[in-house]
Amino acid sequence: MPPLSTMSLLLATAVLTGCGTDSVPAGGGGAAAAQERLAVTTRPGTDVLGPIGWRGLNLGMTQARAITTGLLAGRIGPPTPCQQWSTKRSDAVGTVLVSRRLGVAAITAASGGDVQTPEGMTLGWTVDQVTRTYPAVSAAAQGENVRFVPVQKNPRARYRVGFDPGGRVSALTLELAGQDCYA
Repeated sequence: MPPLSTMSLLLATAVLTGCGTDSVPAGGGGAAAAQERLAVTTRPGTDVLGPIGWRGLNLGMTQARAITTGLLAGRIGPPTPCQQWSTKRSDAVGTVLVSRRLGVAAITAASGGDVQTPEGMTLGWTVDQVTRTYPAVSAAAQGENVRFVPVQKNPRARYRVGFDPGGRVSALTLELAGQDCYA
């Protein structure tokens, strides 16, 4: 039987890599990857959005698998072209979009929710904080209020970041870079 520290690391690896899901983080798993993922800059008590999903609800999961996580509360409207779902933790994540073709395509933080990225970005951050933390952030798009941030450790994903007129983050979505739910 391995020493306790090895067992603890194996358990952490299983939990952090989403053991049992049908999505795998970019770069694989393993002990080194688990230790790296433990070194996040999140505040205690906050939900983490990224790099592969939220609380075990991962980008790319089929709708059937997403339902089994127990995090989806109910469907919102018709599936055109993606099904929108509310969550049981609407204080953290407001909606999830599931594409027929791609599975879970977007996970959006709730307005006023206490959720952040592994690097600490959260609602209320300034444009300067975002650009300092994510140097690869895109130039302003869609009327100067939306920017895209590549997700560290997941090249298949990006953050869609909306800014209010004062230059603060007002919307935060983790999405597949090639999602087919909206423009």
